[in-house]
Amino acid sequence: MLAKKAGVGIVIGALAGLAFASIGAQSARAALVGPVADTQKTNYLPNSNFPHVDTVNVTDPFEFSGTQAEQICVGFYVFDENEQLQECCGCPISNDGLLTVESASGISGPGSISAPGGDLVSNPFASHNGPLNFANVKLISFNINPPNPVIGGQDPLFCDATGGIYPEGQYPFPELVGHGTFVPLTLTPSLRAWATHFQNQANLTESEFRDAPLLQTDANSYAQWCGAIQFSGSGRGVCSCGTDASF
Repeated sequence: MLAKKAGVGIVIGALAGLAFASIGAQSARAALVGPVADTQKTNYLPNSNFPHVDTVNVTDPFEFSGTQAEQICVGFYVFDENEQLQECCGCPISNDGLLTVESASGISGPGSISAPGGDLVSNPFASHNGPLNFANVKLISFNINPPNPVIGGQDPLFCDATGGIYPEGQYPFPELVGHGTFVPLTLTPSLRAWATHFQNQANLTESEFRDAPLLQTDANSYAQWCGAIQFSGSGRGVCSCGTDASF
C-alpha cells in the first residue's frame, strides 16, 4: 500500500512539475510579447495649426553606456481627431540632448520637411483639410536604424519611422524605389517630453507626455502605417525634425 501511495505521489509530483513548467513557458512567452517598458509617450496639441505656438521638447536623460547608445531615435506619429495617422518622421537625439519641434512652423505644402523649427502638422496626408488644428502625438523611442548596404554613404544618424518600408519619404533614396525592406523598430528607453498647449487661442500651458504601454507589434503597425501614408502621399504625410541643441 505504501509503495502504491508512493507511486501515486511520484505521478502527482511529476504532473505538478509539468504544470509549473507549462506555466513557466507561458509566462516566458507572455514576457516576450508584453509591453516594452518606457518606449512610448503620448500628448495632445490643441490649436496646433497656429504657427510657432505649440511646441514639443524631447530629451534623452540616459547616459551613454553599454546598454544605451549615444544617439537614439524619436519617432513622431501624429494622429488627427479621427484617429487617423496624418504625419510621421524619425529624428535623432543624443544623450542629454534637447530636440525642439514646433507643431506648425508656418509653411505648408508637399515636401515641406525642412522647417528650421521642425513641423508636425503642416504636411498632413489628408491635405485637403490643410494643417491639422488638433493633433494627438505619439513618441516612440527606438535605436538608430542599421546601415542599409544598398545606400552608399548613409547618414549615421538614420532614423526611419517607416522601418524601411518607404525610404522615399523622409529620406529620399532613389536607388531604393520599390525595394524597401521592413526592419522592425528596435525599441529602447528612455525619452522624456513636454508639450505646450495653446488653450482656447488665449492661454499657453505645458504638460509632460504620459507613458503608454507599447507592444512590439504596435510599434511595427505604426511603422507600416507611416510607410503607407508616405508612399501614397507623394510628399505628404512627412513631418520634419527640429533642432537638437546638443549637436
